[in-house]
Amino acid sequence: MESAAYVRDPRFIEYEQELARNPYHLRSWLRYLEDTAPVPEGEEEGTDGEANDRAAPRAVRYSIYERALKMLPGSYKLWRMYLQERTANTKHKSVRSRSLAILVNTYERALVHLHKMPRIWLDYTALLMRMAKGTAARRVFDRALQSLPVTQHERIWQPYLQWAKGLRVKETAVRVYRRYLMLCPNEREQYVKYLVMVREWAEAARQLAYCVNDDRYESPEGTSKHTLWMQLCDLSARHPEECSEALPVESIIRSGIKRFSDEVGKLWCRLADFHVRLGDFERARDVYEEAIATVLTVRDFSMVFDAYVTFEEKVLTAKMAMLEEAEEDDDEDEELDVDGDDVDLRLARLEHLTAQRPFLLNSVLLRQNPHNVTEWMKRAALYEEKPAQAVVAFRDAIKAIDPEKAVGNKLSELWIAFAKVYVDQDDLDSARVVLKKATGVAYRTVDELASVYCYYAELELLHGNFEEAVDVMSETVAEPAGSVE
Repeated sequence: MESAAYVRDPRFIEYEQELARNPYHLRSWLRYLEDTAPVPEGEEEGTDGEANDRAAPRAVRYSIYERALKMLPGSYKLWRMYLQERTANTKHKSVRSRSLAILVNTYERALVHLHKMPRIWLDYTALLMRMAKGTAARRVFDRALQSLPVTQHERIWQPYLQWAKGLRVKETAVRVYRRYLMLCPNEREQYVKYLVMVREWAEAARQLAYCVNDDRYESPEGTSKHTLWMQLCDLSARHPEECSEALPVESIIRSGIKRFSDEVGKLWCRLADFHVRLGDFERARDVYEEAIATVLTVRDFSMVFDAYVTFEEKVLTAKMAMLEEAEEDDDEDEELDVDGDDVDLRLARLEHLTAQRPFLLNSVLLRQNPHNVTEWMKRAALYEEKPAQAVVAFRDAIKAIDPEKAVGNKLSELWIAFAKVYVDQDDLDSARVVLKKATGVAYRTVDELASVYCYYAELELLHGNFEEAVDVMSETVAEPAGSVE
């Protein structure tokens, strides 16, 4: 009744007459709505009060919108104005308000004609999210994706993903992300970040493995394959129980060790940490031993060795703490003896490991270059109090060094040092055998051969073997067999 009386107002007879003649004229409806619009909040009324007099109640304006849309149901502008006005009028309403239910119904009616307009879908989903209607919002997002062309899907996916992450239902968000990746597979990193945030370690590792294995994958954030691989290894090592169910973690880390030479030490530590977190301490110890025996740089060795020592110290500390707790119970005396022996064994193992550091470091340097005379001499010097092992070190050096590739100290110095080991043990015969072999080595320069002969002769002189010394020196000036006169 109110709207019927209002449209008979003399001030708007001209609009009604014009619309009666041509109800399909959009501009006439827009002028009608503009003249009946209320004064916006915060704006002053006209001096003559005309704007306030023409303002129509909500029910009247809604009636005019409905009449206009009945004539022009496909008008985007009319629907947009109508929906915006209804939305503004429900801004402070309760989610259970009847006005919001009517607004939802209005959106449904609008989408019958404007289902190809993404703006309407976005406003509708924003309304449902404000009303905290999770299932309804999800269904509307899905309908929008079904209705809109694929070129406009990106406009829907961004708020859809934001809503899914804020919903705090992991299963829903995972399903939404999986569908999104079918459209934009390069956005997998965004999915991984969400999975890490919600502690879905297995799925995060699986997606990172996909990024690493796909040669066509290009990170939109500019992340390199190396960084993705390291993220995968770190994630798998820190959460072994979850990730090992989805991926062969040890194989992945070992392949990374072969592939990235600059991260070898870190990856070995990750692999050992993987076994530690699984509670397989013996396997972790085997990994550390394998790493120390294969790394090629001092940096990697230091990283692995320090991690190994820290691991042994933590195991020993934990074992001693268990013993202290068990000592309070007198009924466990027999078990304490066994545990005490175990602690002594672990302590001895830690001391042995610490004592072996110079030898292990020397082995790393020799793996870098087995023809380094200086390092071989340092290795022999480490066995100063163990002549038998020093002899073994010199023999290994002689076998490994190629005279043409020798670097560092002179090769003749190595042979002379070898002979001195026997001299210090008063084994002159063995020293002579070593020096005899040393004279047959193809040194780079004659000076090296001369130094060997000089030491050989001096050795004989020191022991009073003058005739043997003369024979040695005669050999140095003897004419080579088969020489040309």
